[in-house]
Amino acid sequence: KLFEREAKEIAREFGVLVPDGILVTGTEDLPNLLKTIATPLVIKAQDSEQAGSKPEVYFLLQTKEEAEELVTRLSR
Repeated sequence: KLFEREAKEIAREFGVLVPDGILVTGTEDLPNLLKTIATPLVIKAQDSEQAGSKPEVYFLLQTKEEAEELVTRLSR
């Protein structure tokens, strides 16, 4: 089993640009965040009550609009 931090290290070794993670807790975090990130991007959705007990879900998004739509849906 590969931990997330290990996967990031391996990707960086192969020249993949891997940014530091940014915590988004809801749509109020998005306006400023979307100004500072590039696409495509990956969003990891995790239910805080189930952290560690169930796998996270990852979404590969091609546009910032897709990211905004997904975070809005997940925040409900």
